[in-house]
Amino acid sequence: MGDRVRSCLLFSKKGPAAVAPDSIRCPILIIGGIADRITPIRIQRRIAQRYGDRCQLVEIPNCCHWTVGGRFFGEVRDAMFGWLEDQPSNASVSEALMAG
Repeated sequence: MGDRVRSCLLFSKKGPAAVAPDSIRCPILIIGGIADRITPIRIQRRIAQRYGDRCQLVEIPNCCHWTVGGRFFGEVRDAMFGWLEDQPSNASVSEALMAG
């Protein structure tokens, strides 16, 4: 890939990670730390708004960007499994994940 193409992708709003909200048809869960300085909660709120009713945003107070392995993992896990339990067709998936 040439330098010009690479720079256009990096500085474009439609870069390689861009997703059209209408292309996602499944339920969406976003878990964000309010103390996240890498991806501020305002960004996560904006993403959640784009997806409307299909999306649930769980905001974890005092949590930074390291949600998966940090001290807030229990809250993250509870939010994920709670969300899965609320999804009508995913009850068996949630049970399988909890069983290990």
